[in-house]
Amino acid sequence: MGNGRGAPSPGGLAVGPLVIWLPKPPDNANGRKHWAAAVAEKRAYWSELAIRQSTRYGIPNMPASPIRHATVTHEWFYPDQRHHIDPDNAVRRLKPAIDWLVAHGYLAGDTSRHLSWLPCVVHVGGDPLALCTVRLTLTPYVVLHGAPQSSADAPPSE
Repeated sequence: MGNGRGAPSPGGLAVGPLVIWLPKPPDNANGRKHWAAAVAEKRAYWSELAIRQSTRYGIPNMPASPIRHATVTHEWFYPDQRHHIDPDNAVRRLKPAIDWLVAHGYLAGDTSRHLSWLPCVVHVGGDPLALCTVRLTLTPYVVLHGAPQSSADAPPSE
């Protein structure tokens, strides 16, 4: 699996995509859970991510500085068609993971100024080790567009 990072540039920034394997995030459909149950579920998920980060299990070292703007590719892996995610709900369900990546220095923020989302890709069947997981690929804006990162490295506003 490797460390999931491109080679560092002279400025300490990753010059390639950052690939992160996540456990499937908790289902937060329709906001039907009591707020305390939702908070407990998010804390448990964050604890799992911290364990994976500390053991390098699918979560590489954080970049030298947070990625200011990234294009996000998210691929969901499921054992069969019965359990796959509705693509309309995929980004919403990734909210706890994105919040964790911001809180731990991988991303500078979680707004449209910081993230551009590509459509969800769902894989059914395949490698049993990848089932019920999400492969999140964060490609820094500088990699896609060849411009150096700066305080204004987000795409130009219209």
